[in-house]
Amino acid sequence: LVPTRGVAAADALGRVALVKLGAGCYAAASLAMALTPMKLNEIFGSRAVIRWFAACRLLYGIGMTLTYGGAAVYVAELMSQQTRGYYLPMMSVMTMTGDLLGNFVGMPLERAAGGWRVLAALPVPVALAFYAYARKLPDSPRWEVLNATNAAQREGEARRRAAAEKKRGKRGLFGRGRDSNAPSDSESENEPSWTARDVDLTAARRSLGILR
Repeated sequence: LVPTRGVAAADALGRVALVKLGAGCYAAASLAMALTPMKLNEIFGSRAVIRWFAACRLLYGIGMTLTYGGAAVYVAELMSQQTRGYYLPMMSVMTMTGDLLGNFVGMPLERAAGGWRVLAALPVPVALAFYAYARKLPDSPRWEVLNATNAAQREGEARRRAAAEKKRGKRGLFGRGRDSNAPSDSESENEPSWTARDVDLTAARRSLGILR
C-alpha cells in the first residue's frame, strides 16, 4: 500500500511533510517497541505481546518507507541532472552502511538482559533529530509549482461550475430560449478554466530563495 501510494502522498502533502510524517512514525514505533508491556499476555492472551510487537514493526517499516521515499524525491528535485546520479545512490550506500554498523552495535546487546529494549529505543533520538532538521527545510520549488498549479486548476474548475449553475438557474427562472450569440455549454466546457497567470508562484520563489 505505501509504495504504490507514496508518490500520490508526496504530491498531496509535500516532500518535507512526507519526510516528517515518516520520521514521526519511525520514532513512535521504536519507542512503542522499547516500552512493550509484557503484561499484555496476562490481559489479552498468550500472543498479545507478539501482536503488539508486530504492529510496531509494521509502523516502523511504514515510517522508513515514507522517510526514504520522501527524501529521495526531495533530493532528486533539488539536484541537477549532473549531480543527481551521485546523490541518490549515495543515499542507498549510507542506508546499507547504517545497517552494517547496526549489526555491530546489536551483537553485544543481544545477550544482555533487556538488551532488545535498548536496541529498539536507539533509533528514537536519531528520528527525532531528523524530524527537527526536516522542520527547517523548505519544500522543493518544483513541488511548490505543482501545488500552486493544482490549486489554480481547482479554483478554475470551481468558477466554471458556479458559472454554469448560475446560467442554468437563470434559464429556468425566466424560461427564455438560448441566445444565438451566446456560447453553447459544450463550447464553455472546452474553454480552459485557468491559465498560467492564475498560478501563484510566491511560495516557489520563496523556497528557491532559501535554497540558494
